[in-house]
Amino acid sequence: MKAIFGIIQIKGRYETLTIQEIKTNFIMLITRVFKFLQFIKRKETSIQAKCFNICRHTAYIKQLKNLSNEKQFKAYYKRKNEHKFLK
Repeated sequence: MKAIFGIIQIKGRYETLTIQEIKTNFIMLITRVFKFLQFIKRKETSIQAKCFNICRHTAYIKQLKNLSNEKQFKAYYKRKNEHKFLK
């Protein structure tokens, strides 16, 4: 006979738990919580990245509007492409 260390209520009926079952369930619960927290962190990071890209794109459009003539635009575009190749 196993030693009973816990009694829990599941869907209206009482269940007995041994110490091994309590340890296993606790570890599973902790694992689920950590996975959930990692999921939230990944979502938060992707949302921040999207916001940053939108802000960057908006700033880029404002800069293009500020360029008054085609010559300035070509010079700006050339500088922009040089940075891409340097990375």
